[in-house]
Amino acid sequence: MSLPMVKQVIDAYFEILDEEKSERADIQFFGGEPFYSPEVVYFSVVYARRKAEERAMDIHFEVTTNGIFSADVAAWVADHFDAVILSLDGPMDIQESQRPARNGKPVFPIVYNNAKIISSGSADLILRSCISQKTARRIMEITAWIVEEFHPKAVCFESVHPTGQSKKAGLFPPGPVEFARQFHASARILEAHGIAAVHSTTDVSICRTTICPVGRNALIISPDGAVDACYLPEKAWRDAGLEFRLGKVRAGKFDINENVLQGIRRLANGDKPSCVNCLCRYHCAGGCHVRQNGNRSIGRYDNTCMQTRLVTITNLLRRLNENDLATEWLTDEAAMARFACQSSDHISEMA
Repeated sequence: MSLPMVKQVIDAYFEILDEEKSERADIQFFGGEPFYSPEVVYFSVVYARRKAEERAMDIHFEVTTNGIFSADVAAWVADHFDAVILSLDGPMDIQESQRPARNGKPVFPIVYNNAKIISSGSADLILRSCISQKTARRIMEITAWIVEEFHPKAVCFESVHPTGQSKKAGLFPPGPVEFARQFHASARILEAHGIAAVHSTTDVSICRTTICPVGRNALIISPDGAVDACYLPEKAWRDAGLEFRLGKVRAGKFDINENVLQGIRRLANGDKPSCVNCLCRYHCAGGCHVRQNGNRSIGRYDNTCMQTRLVTITNLLRRLNENDLATEWLTDEAAMARFACQSSDHISEMA
């Protein structure tokens, strides 16, 4: 993104905040990799912070990154960001296997050192570990390593999403049962150290009708000034028959298509058929609108749904301080299989 476009985007955003008399601004960076264009990030942070200070407004900066940058950049990030979501799948053999550099050179030492720097700074470090069928049985090992090496606010475990590249590399999602068991055991370790264990579709502490920016009035800006509701590539949501192009940035203002905006809001607040009788519907919200359209018949769950359902049960039991019961339930193959595929969670319909 050019710096003049950055300035237009931030000016347009603060104009909306002024109109709404908002007291806080939120700016997030993701990609791709934001720090492949560090000058864009530097300018954005300095310029937006100045505009917030002029208004006595709080401002929150967040970045999602692969951590491949210099130690100086890491130190700057630690001091200037509120939250850093860093992709770190595990110790060196896991990280290099799942995230190899294009030039074939090892990058783990860079990511590891930068994680250390950020971990010791003022930013909240959130480590995101992508779990494949190869690493599912090592989640507890990954957890123990993270606890020993870093001081994150949270650790987010997410299953690998199948793509052409991941399949070619032999990386596939873990089985729902194995993931649920390992996540529960790891969550207990993390929580004992004051670290939140996160799995995006199983946060039972909040109620939501959409799990992502879609339908939440987020403005996702591409380098050419296109304004979207979804951060996935345009081709992905168009192939799914969805329209997430909200408009464009023009002359320092957001030119928003009101009809598209209202359609997105209706989509985000609508019930997906496969979710109607699922107890996860108000925190999972049907998952990704693009990858999981939820148009399957009622009670027809895919592996992602089953993983969400199993982890949700263990999360609920832990919140009730029933850790031992959760552990016992996770050893009961029949109970887990029954619940994973149970077409309705309404008490009146349970045997």
